[in-house]
Amino acid sequence: MDFRYLTEFSDVGSRTTLARALDILEAQARKPGPALASSHLAAEWFRIRLSPLSHEVLAVAWLNPKLHLLEFRELAHGTLDRVMVYPREVVKSALAANAWAGILAHNHPSGDAEPSDADIALTHELQAALRLVDVKLLDHFIVTAAQPPFSMAQARLLVPEPGLRPALALAGRVKGRRKAARP
Repeated sequence: MDFRYLTEFSDVGSRTTLARALDILEAQARKPGPALASSHLAAEWFRIRLSPLSHEVLAVAWLNPKLHLLEFRELAHGTLDRVMVYPREVVKSALAANAWAGILAHNHPSGDAEPSDADIALTHELQAALRLVDVKLLDHFIVTAAQPPFSMAQARLLVPEPGLRPALALAGRVKGRRKAARP
């Protein structure tokens, strides 16, 4: 587990508390049962991990068919207002984890959880790349410290996965303001 970002907290007690919380959440996600089967839990899990960062980071939780966590990975580190990721690297990561599905998330250090057109386009590109190797993209969250997480699945910005009931994708409500036509 990588706790580099915890150095951004000035108080040692806060770093220790957050490290313990992340350990508990990760252990819970690895236990039998649908620990990451809730949009709310997944969104808050990513929010705890990514919202304190002062630069954009794109991360993923790779899951098995029972939605148990196989691996958490930070895929790309960016600047204050953008992160660049290559679909090839995301696919390689999914295959290395032997993932059935993934949940993406990235932070917006600006505090605005609204996705940009580039965020939406990247999500569609990554979803299409993962689909080529039979890996489902269940959601892509945008997290901030100041606003509730934004769910692209809740906002209907993801292309529906064939054979996957929407209720199975991730049950629960998180913020998803924008409604857009599916590509």
